[in-house]
Amino acid sequence: MNKSRKLIEFIEKQNIRIDLYYLPVYSPNLNLIERLWRFKKKKLLSNKYYASFTRFRNVIEDFFNRRIHRMKKDLTRLMTPNFELFS
Repeated sequence: MNKSRKLIEFIEKQNIRIDLYYLPVYSPNLNLIERLWRFKKKKLLSNKYYASFTRFRNVIEDFFNRRIHRMKKDLTRLMTPNFELFS
């Protein structure tokens, strides 16, 4: 586990409240960004075909620029840091 002293010092110096969660080295189920990527994959890629890379890129951009805001309820439930760690 990487617990950067420089990061901790920076946060303390800025006098802001940030909760740091130290995760095991490989734990995509605990990493919130990995949950977002999985959500995006489920919504955009499951059983779908895009005829060109340009179309695929446009769908991804549209998802993050417009559609994601309409999925707030689902994302709020998915992107919670409330998880259990088993040792």
